[in-house]
Amino acid sequence: MIDSYASSLLSDRYGLASKLIKPATVGLGESTFIVISESDTSSVLKYYNIYTRAESIAKLHNYLAEQGAPVPHVILNREGDLVCKQGKKYAVLYTFCKGVAIGWTEISSKLSPELSRDLARITSNLHAVLLKDSESVNPHINILEYKSSDLAISSTLNKTKLRRSIIHGDITRENVLLTTDRNAVNAIIDFDDAKYGYLAYDIAVLLTQIYVTKTWGIDMHGIADFMSAYSSELPLNKEELESIYTFMVQKNNELITECNQKLAEHIENQETLLSIHDSASQKLKLLELHQSELQTILNGHE
Repeated sequence: MIDSYASSLLSDRYGLASKLIKPATVGLGESTFIVISESDTSSVLKYYNIYTRAESIAKLHNYLAEQGAPVPHVILNREGDLVCKQGKKYAVLYTFCKGVAIGWTEISSKLSPELSRDLARITSNLHAVLLKDSESVNPHINILEYKSSDLAISSTLNKTKLRRSIIHGDITRENVLLTTDRNAVNAIIDFDDAKYGYLAYDIAVLLTQIYVTKTWGIDMHGIADFMSAYSSELPLNKEELESIYTFMVQKNNELITECNQKLAEHIENQETLLSIHDSASQKLKLLELHQSELQTILNGHE
């Protein structure tokens, strides 16, 4: 059903004949499909529920691509539009970025130092671009107002010292594509959770999603490599460094809350949601157990 639905959109609005349309990794977000054309070129088709969200994310991808960031850019339709309306959904077609996700198939207790440093370099460069241009970029992109409110954080943190800009919001093992030797980053994908938020929160999400696993525990060496390389590119102030641990805890609590809500609404996703819930719960235990060591590493890169 979705094949013919998407195929008609691609043919009618993009002039693209597709020979294969397959679902991408299923998560908690919108529908995403890998498209392989008759000429064997690949692209990524995403469906969104809200037009302003689709337009904002599409503009953000294109802006970052124009700045030289390793991210997908949007393929315009025949009318030159970023977004296509199809029924009650809004579609955006992105270029396909080559590379293999960090993923879980070859998971190990730690990532290579080279990969951690390259990931830090690219992340800090993304943040630097968006910090530098935050006033000019934000009105242009009109990034999702309903996702731009202050994150609920501990009252012990000094929010006035935490820098804010547009952030990715979901740099995970599935959203980082690597070179074949797995020592460098080819692309950062999927900015669908982008928001106007704290840089320290974006770093915390990355650390808890990539360097903390329920199977292998916390990759302290990887976190140290990442933080050292990031700080050499874009130094963090004392308050930002001290907030990262709090944000790591917060992210896992957010996932647990989201899973509980989704479990009540969408029983068909129960297995995936329960797995995410279990992972977040285990990570919270690991963070509490290793809080002192982790905070020492995080605070050592002012």
